[in-house]
Amino acid sequence: MPDAKKAGGKKRVAAGAGGTVKPSRRGNQPSLREALTSILKNSRKPLSARELAEQILATGYHSDSKTFVNVVWTMLGKMKNIERVPEKGFRLRRN
Repeated sequence: MPDAKKAGGKKRVAAGAGGTVKPSRRGNQPSLREALTSILKNSRKPLSARELAEQILATGYHSDSKTFVNVVWTMLGKMKNIERVPEKGFRLRRN
């Protein structure tokens, strides 16, 4: 197709194709927030970031991160429903 490309080498989008949704890269995998909340909901004691990372990966969660524990640590800091217990780890915030 000679008119399939614009000047500059960029491809044109077919009419009507703008509304299509690509499948997510992670497929049916839950978000990290959901995975953390689920594990902490089922835990009787606070868990460290390392323990959480190990348990999440053990469920089959896929991450390309080489230091997944750092990803977990960062997410824990952003979550309002989780609190840190000094010297013990993280747990769901109690109301």
